[in-house]
Amino acid sequence: MDNADTLMKEARLIPATLKTTDFSLFSARNFTQPYQDTLTIIIEGDGYSWAARNKPTDNPTPKDPIGLSLLSHTASPAIYLARPCQYIHSPRCNPDFWTDGRFSAPVIESYRQAISQIMARYQTRNIHFMGYSGGGYLAMVMATHFNQFTRSVTTIAGVLNPDDWTQYHYISPLIVPMRSDDILRYTGHIPFEHICGGNDQIVPCTLTERFVAYGHAAGFTNHRMTRDEGADHGTVWYGVSGQ
Repeated sequence: MDNADTLMKEARLIPATLKTTDFSLFSARNFTQPYQDTLTIIIEGDGYSWAARNKPTDNPTPKDPIGLSLLSHTASPAIYLARPCQYIHSPRCNPDFWTDGRFSAPVIESYRQAISQIMARYQTRNIHFMGYSGGGYLAMVMATHFNQFTRSVTTIAGVLNPDDWTQYHYISPLIVPMRSDDILRYTGHIPFEHICGGNDQIVPCTLTERFVAYGHAAGFTNHRMTRDEGADHGTVWYGVSGQ
């Protein structure tokens, strides 16, 4: 957690733990005011999930917490949400929840509960979701759950269609509770920006372009893609933060 500790101290971020039915989620915020009508909620990427191609880690805490870096460079009031079992070990934690079950129903429900807690505590009525890598898919799913309050969604190197992504890498399918058609249908009124890196080999721009084109063909023109030609998976966030 050294990188996270350094970021937290340098940016004076305030840590917290959000307890949900299945997991305790590590969070951090960049504000001290008791109420926030409008918040950006940043969801972390998959973290350190695999030690080798067929060997999951026993701790998915990211070595380079890009979502937390995004928070440290965000001027507006924002809250960071780590993924289940990152930074905090809950009794239910096991590798299923950072490998094929990273988007499973317990994970989705944990975020739904955590965001409901955030909204109640800070009396928030306007949410801007931001998600990095696998957190991009979760940001989109959360927009369907909170579609009355979601004002925008930004994905950065985001896994937008997990089925396409696993097929691209020739890896086993992930548990996916919500397909692209459902996400598009429930969020047609929300503006989405999908930022990809031209040199990203993990979530290539071709997958981002395919998702956006699919949405447009179905009549959902609220999605747009921004391509950062020189960026890769670990640097594409620089353009978002202004670094």
